[in-house]
Amino acid sequence: PAPAPAPAPAPAPTPAPAPAPPKEFTVGMSIALSGFAAEWGLYDVRAGELLINKINAAGGLDIGGDKYELKYIVYDDKYDPTEAKIIVNRLIFEDEVDLLYMLSGTPCTTGLDISNSVGMLQMGTDWVDDQPTPTYPLAFANLLKFQEIIAAGFQWAAKERPEIKTLAKISPNYPFALSAEAMTLYWAPRVGVEVVAIERPEAGTVDYTSILLPIIAENPDVIDLTGSPGDMCGLVVKQARAQ
Repeated sequence: PAPAPAPAPAPAPTPAPAPAPPKEFTVGMSIALSGFAAEWGLYDVRAGELLINKINAAGGLDIGGDKYELKYIVYDDKYDPTEAKIIVNRLIFEDEVDLLYMLSGTPCTTGLDISNSVGMLQMGTDWVDDQPTPTYPLAFANLLKFQEIIAAGFQWAAKERPEIKTLAKISPNYPFALSAEAMTLYWAPRVGVEVVAIERPEAGTVDYTSILLPIIAENPDVIDLTGSPGDMCGLVVKQARAQ
């Protein structure tokens, strides 16, 4: 009899398809890393790094069932509106980012028309009364506004510190800080606090002696520095205590 044929070799197992690499979602940041507002910009960038690294370590961002690895591109706009406009154009039309992030304040206004024209979300608006606005439905504030902060602060002080009766306001001579000044002037009299002095030093001032001397002569219960960067607040407090 003829020999039985040898069994056919088993087919090699089909290798499992490699998982698709994650897509990329890029955040473009126009933010102050130098100049007047560098203190605010630097901690925004560092916080962003921590958050992005945490999300990517957990597998990325899930959008509609697809995984995206977060990336970010950062440029220093020096808190200058003209520089910010150049950077926003670069981020959107050259780097082709998916989301625009800007530090709150005047530079944000320069991005509104550009981001809105291409249908891009913009995180960051100015701290003025008419922003955010329905005119730019894709632009969102990324911080509480002065109306919310100052209104709550004065009402808390009236309840918890009723001995405060006089106040001196120091605001850097910058639009968003002057918006804070306006809210202070609105709320102070409503809780029985008299504003006895107003000073507007130029941004970047380091010697506040000339403005502190007349303020100290008024002997206010409080010096209000709302809208001032932290380094300015530290200098004012240090120099006021030295008088």
